[in-house]
Amino acid sequence: MKNLLTSARARETGLYAGVAAATLAIAYAVLEMWKTTLSDPISYWGDALAVSAHFKTVIETGWYENQPLLGAPTGQVYHDFPTADNLHLVAARILSLFTHDWVVAVNVYYLVGFVLAAMSALWLLRRVGISAAVAAALAIAYALAPYHFVRGIGHLWLASYYAVPLGIGIVLAVLQRERLWSLGRGGWLRRIVWSRAALHVVFLGLLAASSTYYAVFYLVMLGMAGIAVWLRDRDWKAFGSAVVAGVVTVVWMVINMLPDMVYEWRNGPNPDGLVRSRGEAEVYALKFTQLVLPWAGHRIDALAAMRQRYDSSYVVLGEPPALGALAAFGFVMAFIVVGYLVVATMKVDRTRTAADDLARRLAAPSFMVLVAFMFASVGGLATIISFLTPNLRGWNRMSIDIAILSLVITGILVDAVLRWLTQRLKVTWRHAASAVVALGLVGVAVIDQTPSAAGQSYAAVADAYHADQEYFGQLEQSLPEGSLVVMAQYIPYPESQAPSGELASGQLVAYLNTHDVYWSNGGIKGRPAADWAGTIPFYGLDNFAAVAALSGAEGVLVDRGAFVDGGVALEEQLHASLPDVAPAVSASGRWAYYSLAELPADSAPDLVSRIVDPVVAYLADGSTPWPDDPATPSIPMPQQTLAFDLVNDSGEARDIDLAIGGAATGAGELVTVTIGSMEPVQLRLSEAGDEVTIPVAVAPGSTSVTITRVDPDPDVAVTVTVPRATDRQVAQAAAELRVEAP
Repeated sequence: MKNLLTSARARETGLYAGVAAATLAIAYAVLEMWKTTLSDPISYWGDALAVSAHFKTVIETGWYENQPLLGAPTGQVYHDFPTADNLHLVAARILSLFTHDWVVAVNVYYLVGFVLAAMSALWLLRRVGISAAVAAALAIAYALAPYHFVRGIGHLWLASYYAVPLGIGIVLAVLQRERLWSLGRGGWLRRIVWSRAALHVVFLGLLAASSTYYAVFYLVMLGMAGIAVWLRDRDWKAFGSAVVAGVVTVVWMVINMLPDMVYEWRNGPNPDGLVRSRGEAEVYALKFTQLVLPWAGHRIDALAAMRQRYDSSYVVLGEPPALGALAAFGFVMAFIVVGYLVVATMKVDRTRTAADDLARRLAAPSFMVLVAFMFASVGGLATIISFLTPNLRGWNRMSIDIAILSLVITGILVDAVLRWLTQRLKVTWRHAASAVVALGLVGVAVIDQTPSAAGQSYAAVADAYHADQEYFGQLEQSLPEGSLVVMAQYIPYPESQAPSGELASGQLVAYLNTHDVYWSNGGIKGRPAADWAGTIPFYGLDNFAAVAALSGAEGVLVDRGAFVDGGVALEEQLHASLPDVAPAVSASGRWAYYSLAELPADSAPDLVSRIVDPVVAYLADGSTPWPDDPATPSIPMPQQTLAFDLVNDSGEARDIDLAIGGAATGAGELVTVTIGSMEPVQLRLSEAGDEVTIPVAVAPGSTSVTITRVDPDPDVAVTVTVPRATDRQVAQAAAELRVEAP
């Protein structure tokens, strides 16, 4: 008996090793990794830059929450953008023991994610009783899900979905009334450590740390499974097991979020750090047709064209998902099984058939597919959840849960067909048939689910990366150690974009290619010390160089791509302020660096503090009214009242000039400006947009400001210039510096 167990374990170990090797080889092939190297980025734009910055920060500092080189001089504090996806940063920390190259670490983790997804899927498929050959093939198919390639490195946390099958396994165990929290045998320590309970605690910890979305999806399905098993069997123990699993998951989630929660408790909330809209729950949702149609990157042109026709002819939702043919088959079968079971219960005095037995085996995963689709589809139950919190918007990400459940259904059905076909075959031919079917399933997955030309952009990406390495490397060598550089223009980070369409993550290119330069941008938006660079244009573009110099910066890096005019207006003023300075321009023409060494700036600590920790105006919803164009900053005022807060985090009172103006497209309108406890000030707007400057002594904390239309005319459109809070001492020092400058 012992020999049999050892032999079975050896076969199972060999199965896992074989699947791991096959998955890695296939992933390497379909990604066409031979066209690049591990030291060149696979993706070098958008969210991939943010992911890369996380890896670089972990390699440099040991963790990701604080990066002094971004949002300088205060530094980037990621507690202001709460995230519980710590599993992937732990992986980055482990990889940092073997490499200090963030590119290598990111690429390795992306590739390893395919193997880990296959391993966890294989565990689930074997746990539900699917044969070794079919389970191996479908595990590889799960690792090669279209979702994996669509998310890619840009959404690496979501693409690393290897913990999802672990949670699904626990949900299905609840429906099967399995014991989740049993202990092992032997001494008390061995009973705990080598127990099913300990295994499930670890699984739930991995799931909770992998993604808040995946953890919430699991809790939704777990809750429905617990209710279902109680209604079906009146089994309080099974229901209690589900409750315990839910509590364990929530505890893990709280542990992951605790540092962010403590930071908010100590420093107050940052309403602009993480902003979501409730309506996005229906924008980022699933549609049945989207799931079952081929994905947009299909290798077969006709099928890719079919998807293209759908996407261009119907309402296209954000991040459109697709399951792939194997999972789509199981997805459709889930609804057929549920319908069959409903009809079957109507029969009276019926005999139990083989079809009934098969349907009952399919019942649990089919029920969970139905639950997932009820929540994640357009107008589904997720919309109800959005009434409680807007922060959970991406319910279409539940497609990867549906994918593994659907593959379980496909596996059960394929096994049933194989058993029926091989009943008349000799034993040796049965194994051959299973092998052929497994290879066929893998072939379908590769053809149907993987991109046809993954490596076509690698050369261009590598060229752009090496060009940036050279430019910023030379720039860093020319700067004194530990220099501060002001980046223009300012794009609030993260999840914002410049008027030109340039994403905030584009600012991270400078950081990713330097080691000891402090960049003004890249702090988490919503606090004055992070948003300070955005206030420099409020002093006037002619004073930009002076204010930047007074902040202690060594130079200004102009990101021409972030300006609608390509930075022409700002660079004209920089040339005027620095007539003898020739900018260092990158080969691409995107970046232009201006040294401030010629300006005789007095970087007095108090003056620096007033610049880098300024008074900033924030709208009532927490967002920052940064101007689209610093020359003509304006925001519409469609309602009777515009409210915002003047936030002073410096800890001392600040004397500022609050500039407010506006224009009415008809006769002049009268508005009342109320600032804290000050007497209201009345202004009459003109079509010329005349601006009024109001001196204000802003106490530490938040001071409310309201602009109210006294007698609003609904036919008159009113536009109010962005409220600009400029520190009087800084403005005076900048004016004096301009006079002193040669």
